[in-house]
Amino acid sequence: MPLIANPFLIEGYIGPNYFCDRQAQTKDLLQALKSGRNVMLLGPRRMGKSSLIHHTFAKACEEDKTARCFYIDLMPTHNLAGLINAIVTAVFGDSESKLDKIHKTVTGVFKGCSPIITLDALTGEPSITLGIVPGQERQTLGQIFNYLAQSDKKTYIAFDEFQQISFYPEKDIDALLRSYTQSVPHISFILSGSRMDLMRQMFCTEASPFYQSTETITLYPIDKPVYFDFASKQFANAHRVLTEEAFDYIYDKVFGHTWYVQFWLNKLYEDDCQEVTTDEAKRILSKILRVEADNFYAYLELLTPAQRKTLSAIAKEGTVTKTITNDFVQRHSLPAPSTVRSAIDILQDKEVIVKVQGKYSVYNRFLMIWLQLQS
Repeated sequence: MPLIANPFLIEGYIGPNYFCDRQAQTKDLLQALKSGRNVMLLGPRRMGKSSLIHHTFAKACEEDKTARCFYIDLMPTHNLAGLINAIVTAVFGDSESKLDKIHKTVTGVFKGCSPIITLDALTGEPSITLGIVPGQERQTLGQIFNYLAQSDKKTYIAFDEFQQISFYPEKDIDALLRSYTQSVPHISFILSGSRMDLMRQMFCTEASPFYQSTETITLYPIDKPVYFDFASKQFANAHRVLTEEAFDYIYDKVFGHTWYVQFWLNKLYEDDCQEVTTDEAKRILSKILRVEADNFYAYLELLTPAQRKTLSAIAKEGTVTKTITNDFVQRHSLPAPSTVRSAIDILQDKEVIVKVQGKYSVYNRFLMIWLQLQS
């Protein structure tokens, strides 16, 4: 396992030494996949879904050296052709294979498609783009699943940000994918999404093709004592001390949201202070907010006055229940409740705020703290 300068990762997955907890979720995911059950994985963005998927895949490959695991991020895709190319890159883009072998394999699978293979300048990973004939996208997708169906190896596929398919211009993509996922019994799927409202519409509505096709795992913040144990050990490994009071302050300020805890700890670790106290945590927070202030001001300019006032009110409350009361409106001198509800709908659609367990909060925890400090 590689040694890194800062153990508090804010992007990617390296290995179990730098992965905090999620033992129960890892076990549940692994058992479901091995038993042939598909899983809907839910959680706000940056709560650790992608890392959990990679961690589970690493465990799966430890137990079965022949297993194949493919992680496919759908967030950058905008249509069916983008989906196809994302799958093709994941399935055929084996960096250990020679490019001519990849080209030959892809050409053999996709009749009439011209593959273009490029290498990422930083990672060296190949990216494959198919010259798909217009109108043949559905047929091409079928060719991918036909190829996967021919393998006798246990295969696990994760589609991250799966709700993205609901924004494709093509119709009935959910029905198309459901028909193909049913046709490959030796493949288990993780369908992960951060837009929990859209994901539940896709999987919990009786008219939806994916209705009752998965079991659900929802990610919430890691338990504070478990997270402190992990964080304090990382500092101890460098002969440094993270006080429990400082960690409590960090965790509580960002509601335990994984990425924001990690980022804050990353900055503290970088600061090279021998003992991290609450005062040190506050100093680093002030530094983070100063750096981000211009971005926060610029972002607020993109919102209407009603949206800005509503966002600020939610930030100052910390969390707001789904029922917008007259008391809340009056307390923050907001417009009419109907205007506030409209603003909340738009802010949620823009993912500026997030609703978890019936409560709204500002998604960007540092923006939330910054707004709380404004007059």
